[in-house]
Amino acid sequence: MDDFREHTDSWGKDVAIAEPERPAATLCMACPVRRLCVGSLAAEAGTRLLRGMLAGRQRLRAGQRLDPRAAGPGVLHVVHEGALKSVAPDGQVRAFHFPGELAAAEGLGGLRDAGMVVALEDSELCAIRWMARDGGQTAAYQARLWDMASREIVRERGQSAWLAGLAPLRRVAAFLSLVALRLRVHGAPVGELRLVASPAEIAGYLGLADGATGEALDRLESRRLLERHGLVTCILRPELLQREAQRSW
Repeated sequence: MDDFREHTDSWGKDVAIAEPERPAATLCMACPVRRLCVGSLAAEAGTRLLRGMLAGRQRLRAGQRLDPRAAGPGVLHVVHEGALKSVAPDGQVRAFHFPGELAAAEGLGGLRDAGMVVALEDSELCAIRWMARDGGQTAAYQARLWDMASREIVRERGQSAWLAGLAPLRRVAAFLSLVALRLRVHGAPVGELRLVASPAEIAGYLGLADGATGEALDRLESRRLLERHGLVTCILRPELLQREAQRSW
């Protein structure tokens, strides 16, 4: 059983921070998405650095919130499993996060208010120290962290700019095709490409009216490009969704 240290974040939700029950090096070496994270350096970084790097794992139930600043300065959060969304203080959905991705990257360096992250399903995050606990670090480790942060920021900004120029149907199709691509990169098989989010959450992220988003989802589902079960959107034909989006070019 994990040894939990409980604290309450500034959003008033209890969050459990679990100290790793196995050495950090073992956790990283066994992680299925380590090639996307600092765990890709596990073999060369050494046990000492990895032990000082991993601050713990945080488990969030579906709907549970986490203030990224609650773990203290210099701690980043990487999705280990599940899916989350970043939400601005005004409730606007800023981004969706999947395994191997850094959550709330734009909160780094004061680029914008970090807001909070919310679990879309039962999820687990790794809390990663920006600098290892004993002060030790390697150039490769620091470079990997910067690469992860810049990748998230550049992707979100570039994706938002592209999607904003598309008509509603093609915007929704393009968004779902990009979600499928990210999930495939993270190792999800074709039969498990899914997004747990309400039409309103998708609409908020895409800057569309709820009605337009719902209509687009209905049309894409009628063409068997996706299938919906409650809040779960199963992406059946990502290549055809991409083709639908490209029709606007």
